[in-house]
Amino acid sequence: MNDELLRHRPAAPLAPHLQEAAVAVELDGGRVLLDDGRIASTALTCLLEPRVGDAVLVVERADTSRYIVHILARNAEAGAAQTEATLSVPGAKKLTIAQASIDIVATERAALRSMKDADIVAATGRLSVTANDLFRSVAQSVVDAFKDYVGHGEHYLLDVDQLLRQHGKQVMVTAEKDVKVDADRISMG
Repeated sequence: MNDELLRHRPAAPLAPHLQEAAVAVELDGGRVLLDDGRIASTALTCLLEPRVGDAVLVVERADTSRYIVHILARNAEAGAAQTEATLSVPGAKKLTIAQASIDIVATERAALRSMKDADIVAATGRLSVTANDLFRSVAQSVVDAFKDYVGHGEHYLLDVDQLLRQHGKQVMVTAEKDVKVDADRISMG
């Protein structure tokens, strides 16, 4: 190696000190109180949020700052809390998972929640929804825009409180048995 490079190379940092501890109290801002009284922050690389009773691996740096770098085990006495886990990145406002293909698999329930906006985009592909029952609940408006719409069902019921309008260059209503039009006034033409 060049002598000039060796002279300007910074000194090697002190080796961090690793220690096992348990989480005693969850504090705000991704910090926890450990069972030995020390306070530690969650490292950026520890994506699983620590819970009370978790056995954790803590690194103590030369400047005495402490970080949980790994969760070793969940507390067996935590009951239902042991079966739940939360992924998050301390200090990050946005989390992006970028991969050619991603599967999220739940054997019982999957939920997507947002207090504001939620987008599902398949810009050049297909979006498929398969379910036993499908429910939509919308407080304001539903706007559909499409080139073609094909629907098939055994029964189709539509109930509108005020105005129902259908318009097209050509409109066909066909029935194999009956067509019933019932109103106080019917205008044709």
